[in-house]
This record gives sequence, C-alpha cells and structure tokens, in this order.
Amino acid sequence: MVLLPLLDNIINIDSINIGKGRIKPQVPGTKVVFCMQNVKTVPGTFEEHAFFWQPPGFSAMLLMDQIPCVRRVKSAQSWGNDGSPALWEIASTRRKYHVHRRPYMKESHGALQGDMGLPRLLALIFIPTALATAAYVLAGLVQQAIPSLLLFFLVATLILFPIELGVVLRASKRYFGSYSLRSAFANHNHMPWWKVLAYAVVLFGYAGLMSAAIGPLERMVAAPLADKLYSSIPAYFNWDNLEYLRNYPKGVLLITCIAFLAFNVVVGPVVEELFFRGYLTSRIGRFGKWSPVIVTVLFSLYHLWLPFNNLFRILVFLPAAYVAWRQKNIYIAIVFHCLCNLISTIGFIVALYAV
Repeated sequence: MVLLPLLDNIINIDSINIGKGRIKPQVPGTKVVFCMQNVKTVPGTFEEHAFFWQPPGFSAMLLMDQIPCVRRVKSAQSWGNDGSPALWEIASTRRKYHVHRRPYMKESHGALQGDMGLPRLLALIFIPTALATAAYVLAGLVQQAIPSLLLFFLVATLILFPIELGVVLRASKRYFGSYSLRSAFANHNHMPWWKVLAYAVVLFGYAGLMSAAIGPLERMVAAPLADKLYSSIPAYFNWDNLEYLRNYPKGVLLITCIAFLAFNVVVGPVVEELFFRGYLTSRIGRFGKWSPVIVTVLFSLYHLWLPFNNLFRILVFLPAAYVAWRQKNIYIAIVFHCLCNLISTIGFIVALYAV
C-alpha cells in the first residue's frame, strides 16, 4: 500500500487494544503498513480513511487528518507487507490524543495523498487548457479549411486530453506502482449500475430545469459582452454561427458531426471526469466537503473556449460532483456528464441540418 507522504497529523495510539487480525512481516523488524478504507464508525466519530504505520522500534501510530479522538472502529481491511489481507477490530476507547506534527514521512505505496495545494491545483488545470486554447486559436488563424469544432477536437486530442490522462497515469505510478487509471478511482466505492443510472437520471432532470431557467437568463445577461467579443474575432471561431458552418462541404460537416458525437459525448466527459472528479477531487481531500465545490468552479472556468456559461455550468455540475463525492462513485458523474453532452450535441446537430 502507499503511505501518504508529508503527513502532518500523527496520533499515538499505544493504549488501543487491537483484536482480530494478524500481520506476517517478510523480514523481522521491517516496517508494517496497515490501511483501513471506508471505515464504519458510531455517530460522533470519524468516517474517513485511516492508515497505520509501525516502523522498527516505534509504537503503533494512527495517521489521520485532524482527528481529535477515536471512540470505535468496528472493522477494517488491512494488508501486511507480504500482501496478505486481514480483518481487524479495534476496541473502543474514549481517550483523546494529542496531535503531533511531523514535517516529513517517507512515501510508500498504497494510498493517494490528499494535501495538494491550490497553486499546484490551478497549474494542473489551467496550464493544459491554456496551451490547448492557444494552439486552437493560432491554428484557426492560419487555416480555416476545416470547421473550428473539428479543429478544437483535434487540438484536444493532441494536447489537452493526453496531458490530463498523463497526470492521472503518473499519479498512479507514483502512488500505486504502475501506470493505470487507479489514481482516479482512489476513493471509489462499488455501486450497482441501476443505482448509478438512477442518480444520473435524477441529476440530469435537475440539469434540464437549470437549462430552462438559468441558461437563457445567463445568455441574456452575457449577450452584450458576447456580441462584442464575437464581433472582434473571425466568424470562424463562433460555434453558434451555424450559417458559417453550413458553408463547408457536406462530407466535412458529416465528419465534424461524427467527431462531435464521439468527443463531446464520450471521450471528453470520460477524460474530464477522471481528471477532475476522480483524481483532483481526491488530491485536495484536505478541504473536505469543499473539495467538490472548488473543483467544480475551476472545472467551469477551465472551459476557456466557452467563457459565457460559467454560472450555468457550476449550478448544473455542482450537485453531480457532490453526489459523486459523497457516494464515492465517479461513474455517477461520468454518466451524468455524458447524458448532458449527448442532449446538447443532438440539439446542435439537429439545428445544423434543420434547413
């Protein structure tokens, strides 16, 4: 398992009696790592991930974020450093522990660290999207042989999505030992598919209400600024200018619509949710319930190529982000995002061919 590096809070638990379970160190005297996930506790106690670490010659320690006391942990799954699982029970205690700060702890494998700072978070979000947007604008200024929509998807495929997936893959390698999407599922719980769909459909219904109530209002308020912006840039970049888009050959339009369906309905939502709701939300876990709020606001602002829908995006995606975070299931956000983009994409294609 990966032990969190740079942990600040270490709580001594010498007096806690450990019941069921056993650990078989491969080499006597080597450190033993325990990991408890999805811990169930009685009301008033913590319900977070807990980590145990016992280095040679030291007493057991409970590593948590700002946990002032522990009353009871019913059970937890743990791993010995030989990889064997064991079930543990920790006896009840009402003792309050003093929190000691430790500036550094050596990184080990098995869990995703949740202490990313805001500067790094902003860099991970806005540097890739700024590069992609700049490349899109520059390419659009030097050529207009293909529609701007198709150009944007090509740029996203070559720049934006690879960077976002690369961050997830690199984090998986760092924390879990191999290149995979595991870091996007670090706080993921299994949920039946029917329940995932039920959550997504309810959230989609809410999004429909926001689309009818907030969408037109925001467009009306932003219209003067939007008109001024679009009047100062080539019509090529205005995705709402369907008349301009219809000037392209039918074959090019067909390819654009197919790419729109593929990237806007499947590829884009999946990559963005893995990156934002999966990886980044876990990495800023120290903000607690504010984590999905922070990520959702930044997710909306990250759409530099669509600057006039931020209020609508935040109001639509925040409930989905919170439910996915609360239920610890990223598939809720993925399915919801795909549904929203599917309807908007179909509406765009119908309007394009409605002549």
